[in-house]
Amino acid sequence: MQLRHSLLLLLPLSLGALSLNGCFIAGAATGVVLAQEVMDQSTYVVQLQRPAEVIWEEVKVSLSRQATGPLTVDEALRAAVGTVDGRKVTVSVEAFDQRSSRMVIFASHYGMADGEAADTVTKQLIKDIQLLEG
Repeated sequence: MQLRHSLLLLLPLSLGALSLNGCFIAGAATGVVLAQEVMDQSTYVVQLQRPAEVIWEEVKVSLSRQATGPLTVDEALRAAVGTVDGRKVTVSVEAFDQRSSRMVIFASHYGMADGEAADTVTKQLIKDIQLLEG
């Protein structure tokens, strides 16, 4: 129940990500990453040049390696929640079109947004996805 609540809060952020003001980073990394945007210093949105189904499988592998315990996964929503360095991290993947997808990463600590943790997890996810794709 809490996973769905967290995901419902992220859904408007991810759907409106391209229209909101944020720090847009084009070419943040080579290869599969098309663009990266930082929303309110705690939510990261990364557009990837791979179908959502592929990225979702890679996200689960990467996040499970980073997490200190099991993940809570919702396959229907393509969302996972785990604990990384004591921070609650939520990652969701959505189809952008048939060939690209969007990954949304949010982290919190004691109920407060944690941009540093979201940044760290985002960087590791991108690194792992690039390694798996390479």
